[in-house]
Amino acid sequence: MKGEPLYVTITSGMRGFFAVLIDGSDGFPEPVQTGIGSYKTPELAKPEAIAWAKAEGLEFRE
Repeated sequence: MKGEPLYVTITSGMRGFFAVLIDGSDGFPEPVQTGIGSYKTPELAKPEAIAWAKAEGLEFRE
């Protein structure tokens, strides 16, 4: 089963909201790497996530 390619999105955890690189190529989306920042809201995390996706030539998904 082929899944989604790599993409960047925003998620939340104990550290707040942050950018995360997702690999869904095997059909099961898994976090691969997280961004460097932690933010109080998803809106504050969005610029980092967009910049990361653009720098890597990947899609940003909200």
